[in-house]
Amino acid sequence: MTFPRHCARLAAVALVVALVAILTSGCFPFGTEVTLFYETFTNPDPSWDDGWDGTASWGVVDGIWDPYYQMSVSNDHRSVVAPIPVGPLDSYTVSADVARIAGSNIAYGIAFAIQGETSAWQSAQFYLFVVNPGNQTWELREWDEGWTHLKNGGSIYINPGGASNNLKVSRSLAGGIKIYANGKQLTSITDFSFTGNRYLALYIETVSTTSATVKFDNVLVTGTNLKVAKFSAGALPPAGAGPAPVPESELEILPE
Repeated sequence: MTFPRHCARLAAVALVVALVAILTSGCFPFGTEVTLFYETFTNPDPSWDDGWDGTASWGVVDGIWDPYYQMSVSNDHRSVVAPIPVGPLDSYTVSADVARIAGSNIAYGIAFAIQGETSAWQSAQFYLFVVNPGNQTWELREWDEGWTHLKNGGSIYINPGGASNNLKVSRSLAGGIKIYANGKQLTSITDFSFTGNRYLALYIETVSTTSATVKFDNVLVTGTNLKVAKFSAGALPPAGAGPAPVPESELEILPE
């Protein structure tokens, strides 16, 4: 038994339409965004760093009602980086609720696309998204043995003072970077400086103040990876001293 040629073409079209419908419905596993990591610190992942180096401290605070990850600095012009225990990843969205506990002119945020297998943060490569809640400004920069300013600006969507800010970064395989504060997109760029499977971290810095304490909570990482990569100890430098923050004299608002 044979079918007319036009019937075969119609069957092929119907098959393509059906596959598209399955893929876009979310019922097909490939390409579906899934939760790769979620941390509320109620039962924290044991891979989170906890320590003190004389001028900075970092670790989980076991509050009865509100546990969180705390990072503190007691020196002017100092930064601290703490790895998020998931990865390496190449395409993802990472977010966290962040709030200032103490300090005035400080910045906090998320480091991403971090090169692994380094011995110190000063020799690492990564992008950084930070906000300064004191003046409601934000900045996207990259570190590669020195800071490069990519974009910055001010936004009324950054909550001032000690109010919590939900910060989010989206990184795509096509080199796209989008950053958000409290659900509002601040900017987007395409940059291929740091690509491939890399890591994520939390970050704080003192700009022109002698101390700062910041809390991080509800750390969420989503992506299209079907197989969650396990964080391996030693893949990144431990939490602690990061590169020196950008001098305040260099923090002018860049033109769009």
